[in-house]
Amino acid sequence: DGFGGKVTPESDALLAKIDTLRRSVAAPLAAFERRGKEVTDARGQCAALAAFWEDISLPEHLEERSLALEEAGELQAAAEYRQLWELIVSALEQCEAILGDMPLSLEDFGRLFRRMLSQYDVGTIPVALDRVTAGDFDRMRRRSIRHLLVLGASDERLPRVSDGGGVFTDTERSELRALDIELSGGDDELDREFNLIYNVFTLPKSSLYVSRSAFASGESETRPSFVTDRIAKLFALCEENGDVHAARAQSLSGALELACAGDAAAREFFAARGESGRIAAIEKAAAEERGRLSREGVRAIYGQKLYLTASRIDNFASCRFQFFLRYGLCAKPRQSAQFAPPERGTFLHFLLENVAREVSERGGFAETDDRAVAALTDKYVREYVRTQLEDFREKSPRFVYLFRRLAETSRRIVLDTAQELRRSDFRPLDFELNFSNKDDADLPPVSVGSGEDEFVLTGTADRVDGWEHGGKLYIRIVDYKSGKKKFALSDVWQGMGLQMLLYLFTLEKHGAERYGKEIVPAGVLYVPAHDILVRADKRLSDEEIVAEKARKLHRSGLILSESEVVEAMEHGEALQFLPLYRGKLAAEALATAEQLGKLSRFLEETLSNMAGELRGGSIAADPWYENDRANTCRTCDYCDACRFSETADGWRFKTKFKAPEFWEKLENGEEETACP
Repeated sequence: DGFGGKVTPESDALLAKIDTLRRSVAAPLAAFERRGKEVTDARGQCAALAAFWEDISLPEHLEERSLALEEAGELQAAAEYRQLWELIVSALEQCEAILGDMPLSLEDFGRLFRRMLSQYDVGTIPVALDRVTAGDFDRMRRRSIRHLLVLGASDERLPRVSDGGGVFTDTERSELRALDIELSGGDDELDREFNLIYNVFTLPKSSLYVSRSAFASGESETRPSFVTDRIAKLFALCEENGDVHAARAQSLSGALELACAGDAAAREFFAARGESGRIAAIEKAAAEERGRLSREGVRAIYGQKLYLTASRIDNFASCRFQFFLRYGLCAKPRQSAQFAPPERGTFLHFLLENVAREVSERGGFAETDDRAVAALTDKYVREYVRTQLEDFREKSPRFVYLFRRLAETSRRIVLDTAQELRRSDFRPLDFELNFSNKDDADLPPVSVGSGEDEFVLTGTADRVDGWEHGGKLYIRIVDYKSGKKKFALSDVWQGMGLQMLLYLFTLEKHGAERYGKEIVPAGVLYVPAHDILVRADKRLSDEEIVAEKARKLHRSGLILSESEVVEAMEHGEALQFLPLYRGKLAAEALATAEQLGKLSRFLEETLSNMAGELRGGSIAADPWYENDRANTCRTCDYCDACRFSETADGWRFKTKFKAPEFWEKLENGEEETACP
């Protein structure tokens, strides 16, 4: 509410209540700010902070919190809270004694005091269970250990870089180093972390286990830490995947799911706990039917005219109930209102667009070698850091570390794009081509269908390439994928992965007004936009690693099968960038002009069916399922509200089939699409 949502009487009342609370919180903060600006030395700043603590009754609140935790049985957390007051008072007294009458603004005092607090540790002696001791690396480094289990050994967490901002920014540190004034931190901190990793990993006498979760929060896949790769090479080991089913059965929530699914042992377990009624209540609730929305309800929720994007179409095809919750009820996962760090896609497109423009001014990629492209990429990385990230000012070392890793990946993508375009007659025409009603849109939105089933399509194409031939402009759509998604016609048949095709056929019909020529659809390509990880059962040579990485950089997609178009996309017989199978152009990725025409009509029919389903009020929980790691429910934000039942609702099992079968189905006009 109040952050982009619709205004209602209920939201007004809620916002008024929140505003009252905000004012009660803001009053002591405003008084603290006023006192801090009135004084000019460290002693005065310390007095202002002490007065602020008194205003908000900090010691009493800490004591209340400690007692509440103790009553809840969280004894260790309660003990830690009891330490906080003495710790911060001691830190403040040290600040006053050391800094005294030093001139200091409120902002500078805050930075110094936060830095000082970051050097304190709050903790209690870990509870020992059967001689098992848990702790971070700092607490384990001097212990005598027989067996060691390291958790969370992903690239994002090991090595760990402190989130503390420090007194000086990276730019200021560089300026001081130029004056031969060396400061600790930065590389020193990273060196210390590497030393700590070495000390801890050499502690165990009998065994060492290193583990990580396969996925981070959300659906992003984690990368193994460099430690994992180093161990694998030294001892010729391979990563082992844990048994997800076994782990699920050993948790209380997992056992409850099994009991509700009819597992006898799980039911006996909950019966022994006196919780059979809980299972019965869940089964009764699950038996209730969802029904359908009335047409009046649909119009009230979605409006007189439907506005859809490619991602919304994918979402509807994946699960209608998920679509209803997300876009109908506008239900959102609980999260704080904040501006996220720079998106990977925005940064990548900034690099590609600017590098491609400057290379074009120099005569194109054919006239610009990799060294020059790399130099241009570095130039625009620095410009992005300067203009968008303010030279990392107030950014944590963790943010800087992740951004630099992203920048390195992006350099590889830019060089890969440069090598591709040197071998191609296709040239980038647009980056992030936008179809919408926005003032800065490149093209207007597109109306699809007619009557009540009409809807408006909006969206953004990552990259549009073109090749002029015979007075016509051949267009291909390029989409950068940071995950492992590949183009598959079987997905298209089932209503998913339509994004690039929608943009392609939209430009076929409406692109002439932008490009001034008759448009011919030439194809769509997914381009890998992530770090390439090479896994092997044996140690590979550097040449084999390079070859394996090159193989994983092959595009996936669908292209026009005309020989002159294929040759224009990539010159020569030794293809490297187009979709390949066993070193040759994959037959699965080729389509005739006639087939593309049928595919365009199929998409229109599929979208019309989807619009009809939406207007008909469908809110069925009918998620797609391929396997345990590839299904709609695995990353759904609405599992708690869904009450999905495999028996009452049922999966829609995702079937994989080859391109010939797809074209045969299309030719025969079979009614097996995802949205009948």
